[in-house]
Amino acid sequence: MENKYLKKTNNKNSQNIINVVLLVLLGLFIFFNIERLGNFFNSTVSLWNTYSSYFITGLGVTLLLSIISVLIGTVLGILIYSMRSSQSKVPRAIAKTIVEVVRGTPLLVQLFIAFFGASILIDFRSSGIPTAIFAFMAGIVAVSINSGAYVSEIIRSGIQSISKGQMEAGRSLGMSRKMTMREIIMPQAV
Repeated sequence: MENKYLKKTNNKNSQNIINVVLLVLLGLFIFFNIERLGNFFNSTVSLWNTYSSYFITGLGVTLLLSIISVLIGTVLGILIYSMRSSQSKVPRAIAKTIVEVVRGTPLLVQLFIAFFGASILIDFRSSGIPTAIFAFMAGIVAVSINSGAYVSEIIRSGIQSISKGQMEAGRSLGMSRKMTMREIIMPQAV
């Protein structure tokens, strides 16, 4: 009968040997390619020195687009959630369709549709709108709608996680449905 402790020790020893071999191979790779790695580092520094202003500008534009889109997306998400939880079938169907379509397509496709679809409807070149501004606005629209769809699902799942007994308790105390949502359900969902 074989000892389990010896079996475990043998497995650890073989893993240690593999780790040592991989480290030696990595060391040999670095040793024989040290000149190439130095050239790569120098070219990266040169690239940064040449184009750093573009990188910083791009970072600023990305942050601005993200902040604006998240704020608009939060408002859209609340609106879409209120449509989805409506008693009427039409707003509920519209909201469900929006959420399923937006969540089911990649964001890059939505960005293309927003930019090229809007450029078909609005001839921005003849109206004097710069392409960069038009692209930024299309990006805000696409990312806001995408964010709104996801936020509505986050809100919906948070509210659904609250037991139905909470709503019944509020209603039994004489609160209206809106007041129960505002005073009991929403604080727990958030």
